[in-house]
Amino acid sequence: MLGDALHPPLPPGSFDAIVTPWLVDVLPQKPIAIASVVNTLLAPDGDWLYFGSANFVHDDPLRSLSLEELLEVAMEAGFDAPIVNERRMPYLCSPASRHNRIEE
Repeated sequence: MLGDALHPPLPPGSFDAIVTPWLVDVLPQKPIAIASVVNTLLAPDGDWLYFGSANFVHDDPLRSLSLEELLEVAMEAGFDAPIVNERRMPYLCSPASRHNRIEE
């Protein structure tokens, strides 16, 4: 199925879980719009697993959110208080390349 992440061709409550790796920080839409769509697509008691960078660096400083602000956005979109599990992890690390980084 092909569709737009913020205008999915699916009815509300279609999923028990939604996984969005490296999504919220790269889409041009405000995080509240993304979180609201995800929440609409989840069945009651559904889970949203967001992982990846929460490194919001935008031209508009109002869109550069801290982790605490991102958690507030999730609750504003109707989610319960999120559970946060932060780790430092290698990203795009290959023994064939000297280019890599560590994400948190």
